[in-house]
Amino acid sequence: MIINALYRLYDILSNDADGVPLPGYSRIKVFFALTLSGNGELLSIVDLREKDKKGKTIAMPYMIVPEQKGRSGTTPVPYYLCDNCLYVLGLWEQDSKEPEKEKKKSLDRFVAFRERHRSLLADVEDPFAQAIVKFLDSWDPEKALENESVKQMYKELIKGGNIVFRLDREFGYAHERDVLKNAWKNPTEEQDEQVIAQCLVTGKRARIVETHDKIKGVVGCSSDSALVAINSPAANAYDSYGKSKAYNAPVGEEAVFKYTTALNYLLGSSDSHLLIGDTTTVFWAESPSKIYADLACYLFSPPVSTSESIKDKRDRKTEQLIGDVLNNIREGRSINDISDEIHEETKFYILGLSPNAGRIAIRFFYVNSFGNFINNITQHYRDMEIHEGQKLIPIWQLLNEIVPKKSKDKKVPPLLGGQIMQSILTGAPYPYTLYANIIGRIRAEQDDRDKGIYAVNTAKVAFIKAYLLRNARKYKNNGYEEVLTMGLNENTRDNPYLLGRLFALLEKAQENAAEGKLNTTIKDRYFSTASASPGLVFPTLLRLSHHHIAKTDRNKWIDKQIASVVDGLQSFPAHLNIEEQGLFILGYYHQRESFFKKNSEQA
Repeated sequence: MIINALYRLYDILSNDADGVPLPGYSRIKVFFALTLSGNGELLSIVDLREKDKKGKTIAMPYMIVPEQKGRSGTTPVPYYLCDNCLYVLGLWEQDSKEPEKEKKKSLDRFVAFRERHRSLLADVEDPFAQAIVKFLDSWDPEKALENESVKQMYKELIKGGNIVFRLDREFGYAHERDVLKNAWKNPTEEQDEQVIAQCLVTGKRARIVETHDKIKGVVGCSSDSALVAINSPAANAYDSYGKSKAYNAPVGEEAVFKYTTALNYLLGSSDSHLLIGDTTTVFWAESPSKIYADLACYLFSPPVSTSESIKDKRDRKTEQLIGDVLNNIREGRSINDISDEIHEETKFYILGLSPNAGRIAIRFFYVNSFGNFINNITQHYRDMEIHEGQKLIPIWQLLNEIVPKKSKDKKVPPLLGGQIMQSILTGAPYPYTLYANIIGRIRAEQDDRDKGIYAVNTAKVAFIKAYLLRNARKYKNNGYEEVLTMGLNENTRDNPYLLGRLFALLEKAQENAAEGKLNTTIKDRYFSTASASPGLVFPTLLRLSHHHIAKTDRNKWIDKQIASVVDGLQSFPAHLNIEEQGLFILGYYHQRESFFKKNSEQA
């Protein structure tokens, strides 16, 4: 089903998108261009990468070049008109542990690259072809650093990256010229052995490929990996009916090219994929319009601050559409009314990919109409709302809340990204693992006001509220639903929620008494215990509060609030379960937020 969907996507892209290669070609990132004279002299090396003010690479161009299917083995085949510095220039890392070994490997690759291009281009009557042949015939890799351009770019070249050719005072690149394309024979035509069978994707008889093309851009994969790979002997029970490798699941050459090209195109576009936890999440619609991917990308990863400004007109348009989508969903209207480009019945796909022992693992695959996708993800954001004017919280930020802020290891548990995505996309209850981790992080983490680190923050509390709300909705627990509102609920008599409010009031009384000169508050010392075992600490905290309240008239209002909350309490229980701890935290957060709201209104 995944391959079929990607196969259909290629046909849509090939008709409507720029930069989608035809069979026999690849779309890849290119780092450098060698500028040659008509006599084959290397005049300069052009760095094609886009960099910021600090010199950090932020983008690089994609080009359609002769097919690069991936290579392996001790004598890998050189690519045509586009390859890395080992092949094109014969460079090696001279500071490596085994420089002679690296030198021999690079020289062998350069010779292979030279011989292939000499055989293909020597008789081609074209200035580009003749310049490339002359350059390769005269170039000596062992004297490469004598060339000023190579010397200046050596450290960048040796890091890797594809190189193409251009001719001085001529427009375009060598690989774009028709005469040079015609001189190249498509590698797929050179294969002698052919297995003809019915393709599982098209249903037609076709030449079945032995190994599928590699997928590039899945975060965590040490190298390019295949989505479909069967490479174990029969002793391990992976072969069936005498079929080995990819013949076990026969897919035709055309289908393999189309689905891998479409997936690589999505992974190469910043608007069609993002990282959630350890999962590279790819999304697309069965439509040539880019608005579906733009909306999905914004909803998965909305800006977290005003500093992430909207950079161009399409982004501003997307932001406006997001606002319209959210308003329409709240009001129960169709998203078809928002824009002529959007049709809620359009099929929409989301694919989660993660690295797994030399191949790519499917973490999740979601198929639905775009309208249902919008409904589910906006329901997630509605569940996460805890106060008016709250910004949308990106999924990656939510996952990062379980990572200690001062820890050097920022890794999120590997399965959690897939679990939270499944809940958001299907409307199912959120994973208990994430909820328990967030509760544990709140209890374990200490505030660091100088660094802006707070154990109880909007993202954590928003998820606690959303988790409890979905469970209350599923199990029809109306008592919980009454508490799980946006903003402070002063009418509820839910005991854990009131205990959280009481703790916030006691903390505020202490802060007022000290007139903001405290290094630590009762929260730093008692919050963890109070949220889990309130019976142990609240009697002590209430006794301390009498001293705080007596110190300043500012606490008269706080004293009345404390009395009102205590009157509503049923008891100070010895223990709160993990759901009640969430309600305690929510009550605390709502009460603290009400202080800021009150101050704002007074101002």
